Amino acid sequence: MLSARQNCIVNLMHLFLPTKKVELPVNCVKIYLHEEDFMNQVLIILVVAVALIILYFYQIRSRKGWGKQRALWQECRRKLRLPLKVADETIERYTKSLKKSHPNHPEEWYLEKIIYDLDRDRR
Repeated sequence: MLSARQNCIVNLMHLFLPTKKVELPVNCVKIYLHEEDFMNQVLIILVVAVALIILYFYQIRSRKGWGKQRALWQECRRKLRLPLKVADETIERYTKSLKKSHPNHPEEWYLEKIIYDLDRDRR
């Protein structure tokens, strides 16, 4: 004796075989729709998981850039040999002046230029 679920599966298999014409009972249609809803839920979960993975790697990538910028900023502070607040103000002022004379460069470029200029002036 087949259970109701097994009977529905058999009827669904017969639906796709061209040998017989089978009408599905109402309870089989409900089970089939329930399984379709389950597949939709699985698909939604997969899409959300992929989106979270992409977001995670994007965050890691952006942090790496920020880490380099932070390291360059700290090196500028160290080379200036000034108190932190004064060094930060000096770096910001010099960065603004560099942005006027050399536009469209990434922030790291300006910090590297400041370090280069500080090293050159100390020789």
